[in-house]
Amino acid sequence: MRFRESLGMDPDTFIDLSWGLHVSILERKPNVPNNFFAPLIARYGQSVHDIVSLFTRDLAALRAELGKPDALNVRGRAELREFSYLRRFPFVRLSPNAITCWHPAVLARGMEDAVHLRLSDFGEQYTRPFSKLFESYVIELSIDAVADAVPEALYESALGPEASMVEAIIREPQCNVLVEAKMSLFADSVLASDNPNTIYQKTKRVYEAFAKGWKVTLDLADSTNPFHRPDIAENYLLIVVSRQLHVGTGPHLAEIYPTGRLDYPDETAATRLPLRHVFILSIEDFERATAAVRSGVTSFQQMLRKVVLDNAAPESAKMYFSHHLDQYDTVDPRLSKLIAAAVDASRARLEKALTDS
Repeated sequence: MRFRESLGMDPDTFIDLSWGLHVSILERKPNVPNNFFAPLIARYGQSVHDIVSLFTRDLAALRAELGKPDALNVRGRAELREFSYLRRFPFVRLSPNAITCWHPAVLARGMEDAVHLRLSDFGEQYTRPFSKLFESYVIELSIDAVADAVPEALYESALGPEASMVEAIIREPQCNVLVEAKMSLFADSVLASDNPNTIYQKTKRVYEAFAKGWKVTLDLADSTNPFHRPDIAENYLLIVVSRQLHVGTGPHLAEIYPTGRLDYPDETAATRLPLRHVFILSIEDFERATAAVRSGVTSFQQMLRKVVLDNAAPESAKMYFSHHLDQYDTVDPRLSKLIAAAVDASRARLEKALTDS
């Protein structure tokens, strides 16, 4: 209901027509004639015009958009380190007969954030129900990548509801990889802020993941824990967030936060889960990571050990986890079952629409 209210169409239609917008610039020709989308009108009707209107502004309307309070909060100096506000409107109408795409990257970023940016207006009415779906998807990816993964439900059934838990514990031969999902608004003004207190206050859900990770690793060290492995002392924590944050590692976040906000609770926690073993990655990065593991070209154990080693040297350190994943881009991504099913269904609908037109 919120989706239709905000974007004016159902999710399946939005997915299909998003493909249409993407295809419109594949030849890297910036001007897209109005009749380009005509073959889709018979199947999708008014929604074709709606999605073009959603992502397009003429110069006068664009000037008005850039003058709104939300835009002013993230423009100016913030645009030196945050992707342009124009990603909300990747097309501009300079002619009655065509729309013009600013740049393929602006369209790509705009489509990535389109739904989140608009549903964020609903606040907790959006994040509360969606967070459960987000967590379930992260668990699904974890289990699909590594068979020996302990989902939250199994851990809770063994230790009870009072135990500290993460979404999944991936059990590699010589280490545990804890996976915790954190769905939140993470507004643009927060992503672009350089105020430590503001960043801390608005990313507390990320901090909660650190505290939970430390507690779970300590619990796993207890010989009475049914998932205890006596020879395993190496642990990692992957914090999967709903938006790409401008931070990729535990040490990086500790530098950004006010002094003392990310201190270890004790020496045991520092030993079992050091900050350099904690990574904050977007859901897209987690999809890429699980795809690489699923393909067999690497394991989480091999991947994370290499990331820690690379980050220890300035010449090989990376800001984002995604940069460490670039070496696996030649691997067949083999999309998750959920994404693969959505892609196949969308392709079938579009093929039928184009055949019938």
